[in-house]
Amino acid sequence: MRPLNEFGKFGELEKIGELGTEVVGYIIAYWECCSDGHNYLAVNHAGQTTRDMAYQYMTERYEDYLADIDSEYYDGYRALLISQSPTPVPADATPIEQAMAAFDAMFAYLWPEG
Repeated sequence: MRPLNEFGKFGELEKIGELGTEVVGYIIAYWECCSDGHNYLAVNHAGQTTRDMAYQYMTERYEDYLADIDSEYYDGYRALLISQSPTPVPADATPIEQAMAAFDAMFAYLWPEG
């Protein structure tokens, strides 16, 4: 995962915006579930890394969340998250699919493989 001082050093902390904050929230929640004793630790899943398990944790939860996000926050919040994707999202996808792609891209940006 990228160290926070890397973001500050390059002035990137502001770039992650609300989307980055949402994704970081999932990463923190993953670690909280692990510390509460849930079976999400990679050591309990052959061939999986901690990154894999945190990503799985997020993807198991975000579709329902993104379906109702505009009513939970404000109309247009999902579109704002999509606009903050570090990589382009598929233009022909549904808004929920676009938001999921944005979450996936931000996760990869914040926690690169390798």
